[in-house]
Amino acid sequence: MKPRQEKNNKSLPPILVYQMGKVGSTAILKSLQRLNLYNRVYHAHFLSKSGIKSVEDYYRSLPYIEVPNHIYESKQICIEIENSTREQKWKVITLVRDPIARDISDLFQNIERDFPLLNCMAVQMAAMLLLHQ
Repeated sequence: MKPRQEKNNKSLPPILVYQMGKVGSTAILKSLQRLNLYNRVYHAHFLSKSGIKSVEDYYRSLPYIEVPNHIYESKQICIEIENSTREQKWKVITLVRDPIARDISDLFQNIERDFPLLNCMAVQMAAMLLLHQ
């Protein structure tokens, strides 16, 4: 009987779920995690230093919104890839989605981020409706 390998075994190739947001990457990540694989499993939307910096600067420019954790996680994954030996192989999973459906999903999930005044207007309208009842 073979000895059982330890979880997150560094000798196994890491698995990276990598693509733009709103494509289903979180569902794939969670499915891989439920499989209880021995490989390390990562998830990123950005991997280049310039891409990470650009999106981090964007979030820092927004009032009342913090930089999401996945941006910091992308930085760590980028560092790990850079520190990998040439012999280290990575398994990369990339997904695609119809671009219009993807953009609609992004719009509704991030409406407060992209249109902060819309949320304020909705609250004001709700208050006016309540006052006039």
